[in-house]
Amino acid sequence: MERKGELPQGLVFGLAAIITYYKGGVREDGAPIQPQDDQKIIDKLTELWATGDTQKVAEGVLGFDYIWHENLNETVPGLTELVKKDLDLIQEKGMLEAVKTIL
Repeated sequence: MERKGELPQGLVFGLAAIITYYKGGVREDGAPIQPQDDQKIIDKLTELWATGDTQKVAEGVLGFDYIWHENLNETVPGLTELVKKDLDLIQEKGMLEAVKTIL
């Protein structure tokens, strides 16, 4: 952020993609998505995705001290909004089409 004065689009999208992975479900090719991680992280992401609200998902993940040891909603200006935007894009278009928008 210091070099260009903005958050790197690819890194923010990558974070949104990882957060989406934790939603679980089925990939576009029909393969199941079954995240494997610390159960506390799985439980938190499951709880957040169950709200159906990408704003709550973004804020909840970025504010989850267990992962970051700080609240990224407060320490990284603009990150929450950009992650939410990318989460919405992925939900609306699917991962493959969403990736094309950042290439």
